[in-house]
Amino acid sequence: RQPWAVGEILPVSVAASLQTVENLLTSLALIISLYTVFIIVESYLMITVAKKGPSSLKTGRYHYEQITTSLEAKLAQQVQQ
Repeated sequence: RQPWAVGEILPVSVAASLQTVENLLTSLALIISLYTVFIIVESYLMITVAKKGPSSLKTGRYHYEQITTSLEAKLAQQVQQ
């Protein structure tokens, strides 16, 4: 049974797609390729940001960021003297 074909109103011959198998495979290949590129770019960006660590956010709440800030403050005081 074809639920989209309604008796005499929409026969199966009209409801069926006229697209060829080549068109279907081409579309499928393009969609898979596009999503593969998206996954590669997303993975690269996530790894890059993860390697930088949370201190790259410059919020002042993380351990390494606080150490860097205190060292910078000490250096600034020494330069002023």
